[in-house]
Amino acid sequence: MRIRNNIRLAPPVLALTAALAAASPISWQEYQGPAPGARAAGLSNCLATAFDEPTMVYWNPAGLAVMASPIMSVSYRHSSGLLHDPVFSGPKRVDYVSFVTEGAGIAWRSLARYRESATAGDGADSSFRYLRYGADEFSLALARWNEENLWALGLAAKLIWARAAEVEQRTVGGGWDRCMIRDDHGYGYGFDLGIQGRYQVWRAGITAQNLLGKVYWEEYEDDRLKPHLSGGVSWHRQEKLVLSAGGHKFLGGDAPRLRYSAAGEYRHVIANLGAAILRGGYSQTYKGPSDGYSWSLGLGYFYQRFRIDASGVNQRDPASGQWRWSYVGTVSLFTEQK
Repeated sequence: MRIRNNIRLAPPVLALTAALAAASPISWQEYQGPAPGARAAGLSNCLATAFDEPTMVYWNPAGLAVMASPIMSVSYRHSSGLLHDPVFSGPKRVDYVSFVTEGAGIAWRSLARYRESATAGDGADSSFRYLRYGADEFSLALARWNEENLWALGLAAKLIWARAAEVEQRTVGGGWDRCMIRDDHGYGYGFDLGIQGRYQVWRAGITAQNLLGKVYWEEYEDDRLKPHLSGGVSWHRQEKLVLSAGGHKFLGGDAPRLRYSAAGEYRHVIANLGAAILRGGYSQTYKGPSDGYSWSLGLGYFYQRFRIDASGVNQRDPASGQWRWSYVGTVSLFTEQK
């Protein structure tokens, strides 16, 4: 009888548990995280065809197939305003660390950081809410050129660790009601697939991100990651000048429109003093609002085994209508002198 009663009670219990499950506080935009790297920021994210670049674990794992030497890098971000660089990733923070070598790379990326507390009053009653959450991504990428060295294929496997704490309490008739607390951890995965090809002075690349991506929670509903396509072409004049064009598009409902970009990079070698790099880019949303564009500038300096990159992105803040800058800096160490 007890077994039968437990079986009869199981569906209502499961239904009640499902009803109590709330939507995860992390939105699909936040799971994308800020785009990493100062070089990418200076080139308006036209990086699908790059190589010898430590952020290729994210931009296109196929680019890892050609690496002159192992590279370690750390990126720092300073955001301002409600821009495409989200405030939930922190206005000032280290957001990307990577180590790459020929054909492989590992990386950590900060996806989301957010905290708020608020008290609202409604007559004699009031409510208090506290919310804090974050998410991190750990990636392992592998890449290889084909036998003719005409195209390369890369794959990145990603593990996502998220956490959230939420407290809500109300006063009813002057006294505090029962406090609702959710303290949960989420674990997820995703895959990125990239391809690069080259022909004489031309390179082309495309990346599909967040394939089969999902994050599992216990107290919250599970989250699905939106797939993201990015690609581009570039023209190379030896190692001095690179001109690039690219596009980025999220797939699925409520996704932003296609965003396309154009950028250029020029390197000037200084005898016995390394090389100075100048970058610039422009980005626009296809059939978007007149203020839905941004432009960027970047500087780099290469000396012996170190490369220091700094970039700024200028975009109109949709909340205030003012133009605001976001800055990114990256320090890279090449373990072999180029």
